[in-house]
Amino acid sequence: IFRLNPGAHVLPHVGVSNRRLVLQFPLAGFDGVRFRVADEWRAYSVGTAMVFDDSYEHEVVHQGDLARFVLYAVLHHPDLGTPRITSTTDECEVEGACAESSNSFYSM
Repeated sequence: IFRLNPGAHVLPHVGVSNRRLVLQFPLAGFDGVRFRVADEWRAYSVGTAMVFDDSYEHEVVHQGDLARFVLYAVLHHPDLGTPRITSTTDECEVEGACAESSNSFYSM
């Protein structure tokens, strides 16, 4: 669970790989919070998860009055094949891990 206080701005950043999607499910305090992935801005809505490709630039701007709480999860990117565990200490290797995807947001 991630918390973001009113007035905060998570500066634009990107993930280190295109192998993962990020899921954020709003729990509380999301009024007045804007979220950008690539060139698209969105607001959180009740009962709706946001899923996006972590390799796209993204940021969060909190102009609301309450602390925002989201459930945060990292998911395997479905366009990149089936993950294969190589050991218990190594990261998963994925067939086609360098594949291109044109989607920055995904629907749940």
